[in-house]
Amino acid sequence: MQNYKSKVEIIYENIKKDIISGVYKPGDRIVISKVAKQNKVSEIPVREAIRMLETEDMVETYPHVGPVVTEIKEADVLECYLIRGILEGFAARESVDCMTDEDIENLTKIIELMKKALDNKDLVEYGILNRKFHNYINSVNPHVRLYKMINELWDKWERTRAVFVLSPKRSTDSLTEHNKILEMIKEKKYDELEMFVRDHRMRAAKSLISSAKTKK
Repeated sequence: MQNYKSKVEIIYENIKKDIISGVYKPGDRIVISKVAKQNKVSEIPVREAIRMLETEDMVETYPHVGPVVTEIKEADVLECYLIRGILEGFAARESVDCMTDEDIENLTKIIELMKKALDNKDLVEYGILNRKFHNYINSVNPHVRLYKMINELWDKWERTRAVFVLSPKRSTDSLTEHNKILEMIKEKKYDELEMFVRDHRMRAAKSLISSAKTKK
C-alpha cells in the first residue's frame, strides 16, 4: 500500500525541491496564488506548506511582500561547512580500514554516474549523486553516532545542494576532488584524506557564498 500524501505535503515537497534545485533562488518571492493555481488547489494548503518551510529557515514571510526564499548567510554557511568538514574528514579517515573491494567498486560507479550527469548538464542529478557519494563513505565509518550527526547537518542544509546549479564550475572541480578522495581511500592516506575532505567542504562553502552573491 502506497503512503498517502496530503496536498500540503505534496506542495511542501515541490517548493522545497525547487529551492534545492535552484528554481527558486535566495531572495526570490514565492507567489502563493501562482503556486495554488499550478497545483490546482486553494491557497490554504500552500500557506500551510510555506509555514513548514519557515520552520526549516528556507522561507521567510514579510508584510506586504509575502514569502521569500531566505538568503544564504555567509557566517551560517561557513560555520556549518566547517563543522561538516571536521566531522566528515574524520569519518572518511575512519572508513578507510572498513572499505571492502565492493565498496570501492560502488564508489567508482557513483563517480561514473556523476560524470555522466555532468556531461548531460544535469546539475540537479549531480547534486543528488554528490550526497550519495559522501553518504556512502560516511556510512562505512564504524561510528554510528558520528554518521547520524553528519546526516542531521546534511538534512538541515540540504538546500546547499543548489551550489552546483548556482555555480556549474563547482561541479567540474568537485568531480576532480571526488576522484582524488577515492584514490586516497584506496592508498590508505589517512592524514591527507582527512584534511582534503575538510578542504573540499570549505571550497564548496566559498563557491556557494560567491555564487549566491553574484545571483543577487
